Amino acid sequence: MMSIAKVGVGNADYYESRIGRSPEGYYTGRGDIPGVYFGQLAERLEAEGEALPGALKRLLDGQHPLDGTALRRPLADTSSAHVGGFDLTLSCPKDVSIHALVGPAEQRAAVNDIVSAVAEETVAAMAHSAGWSRRGRGGATKSFTGELGGIRYVHPDSRAHDPNLHMHFIVANMQCVDGKWLTLDGRPLYSMVKAHGMLFQAMLRAECARELGWGFDDLTPDGQATLRGFPAELRELFSKRRSQVLRESRRRQDDYTDETGRELGGKALTKLNAHAVLTTRARKGEPVDLDDREAAWIQEAAEAGFDLAELRNCYGASRPRAAIVPDEVVAMAIGKLSADKPSWKVGDAMQAVLAELPVVAADSSGDVVDIVTRLTDRVLDDFSVIEGGQPYEVVGTDAQYPMRPHTTVSTIVTEHQAISTVLNSEARGAVC
Repeated sequence: MMSIAKVGVGNADYYESRIGRSPEGYYTGRGDIPGVYFGQLAERLEAEGEALPGALKRLLDGQHPLDGTALRRPLADTSSAHVGGFDLTLSCPKDVSIHALVGPAEQRAAVNDIVSAVAEETVAAMAHSAGWSRRGRGGATKSFTGELGGIRYVHPDSRAHDPNLHMHFIVANMQCVDGKWLTLDGRPLYSMVKAHGMLFQAMLRAECARELGWGFDDLTPDGQATLRGFPAELRELFSKRRSQVLRESRRRQDDYTDETGRELGGKALTKLNAHAVLTTRARKGEPVDLDDREAAWIQEAAEAGFDLAELRNCYGASRPRAAIVPDEVVAMAIGKLSADKPSWKVGDAMQAVLAELPVVAADSSGDVVDIVTRLTDRVLDDFSVIEGGQPYEVVGTDAQYPMRPHTTVSTIVTEHQAISTVLNSEARGAVC
């Protein structure tokens, strides 16, 4: 999955001092992998390899990460309310995390290499739809660069100290348009987060099936799948953070039901779950060396009866891929979009396509991207889909701004029928 959070300009000192580590305090620590530059924006800045202390603060301040040269115009207020960057966090499925961190030693490097490569590919793919800047009154003029970049940090554990391989891609709030440095338009970035979280999972499954021969169980509605044959008890053992959130969520739901006699659902339940995540979030403790963490995890698993060195013997083999019928995927995706909401955007179309693909959709991660891109374009170009207007100007590109609304003919017909029914009922009432 992928999540997103703003990183305020005024939060740089907070990140540096929170745990008393390096200048990127929140993101790096003793035993963790050093930050490295990523993305097309870093290439433009000729920043590559390991990011030295102080680089993150300079990026958040709109400066060149290597020498501090001012790029973006300084903000009048550098408080935490102003955004210096965005934290795109990609989290591996629990099964893959466990294997990458404490699985059979001869396969750990391969799994970590796959995860790292697929994560980079995911953010690069996201840049093609979310690399936008805006300018003019009210940000009415949209400029496309197709570039995202910054510094990536890799963390191996959760706040509950379980194996949880995840990557923080700190995207700088900068875009270079016609030689001028402007801020990133954050709305396309936010709109594409869930879709690219699903894309990351699909690409990861394709590479694990190809390189390691792993098989996966059926997809869940949010595009995730468990490793076939992986012990459910081991997954639960190393999912303490999830258990904390579920217990708190259940407690809050029960309290609501006791008070009102009703059960929560929809957006109210989503909001409650978000509060459960926040209220159970423990402060990050002092960093622990990776070797010490690994030893503790192996011991914990052994006490529960698992030999992690033999973990690969549990897995089911990869099965032949199910064939993709493009017309069926497009029709199902459009049907789902029409049923779920009256209007939707490019990211929603991409999610609907991913939800209709087989659990292993292609032979490689690159093929997954190609398939998803092609089928999403077919959804958007379908004769039954209507594109809404745009109260802004797109310059210098033929790329489609991903915030434009779309709907379907069937949705409009249904809405017109509903309106007609109401008007006819009112008219009959007036006659009576």
